[in-house]
Amino acid sequence: MKALKTVLPALVALLLGAAQSAPLVLQGQLRGEVPPDLSVGIWTVGTAGQPQQLLGTAPAPEGRWRITLEQPPSSTPELQGAALHWPGVLPPVQVSVPSQGQELRAYAFVDRDRNGQPGAGEPLREVRLRDGSQSLFLVWVDRAVQVSAAHGYQLQLQPGWNALGLHLGKSVQLRPYSGQPLDARLSP
Repeated sequence: MKALKTVLPALVALLLGAAQSAPLVLQGQLRGEVPPDLSVGIWTVGTAGQPQQLLGTAPAPEGRWRITLEQPPSSTPELQGAALHWPGVLPPVQVSVPSQGQELRAYAFVDRDRNGQPGAGEPLREVRLRDGSQSLFLVWVDRAVQVSAAHGYQLQLQPGWNALGLHLGKSVQLRPYSGQPLDARLSP
């Protein structure tokens, strides 16, 4: 019985850690004219939406791409209600438990040297992702947390990767990513 009390917490921690590291697979089709050697990547973004850390990238021949996100961001800020500028979030904002997390966005670049990284002369262009008729919102968090905001905004995030279809109207509606290929459009 004593061995069970020692092993059980370790087993629970191992299983929770495995759940956190479940990969997120995103696939999509870029619409419109697609430049040759285009690659799509997923980045963490700062509060002003500027790309920070590249988490995964894939070439987009004929506009088709597929990215698997496995490794969490190397550093993530604490989620603070006053600092969250996520789509649909309006003050007052509450975060249920102290946690860390970061919004993610897709960007494309012409990868002339084909190294999977944007280099000098390879500017980033934001890629707008849609899951059916809804914008796709991506976020990584270190633990289960609920974010509440004005107009009935309620977002329950699970540890690890979260991908949600987002509809903004009189109220905010969120649903899990369908897993279907995303409609992707390059920003001008």
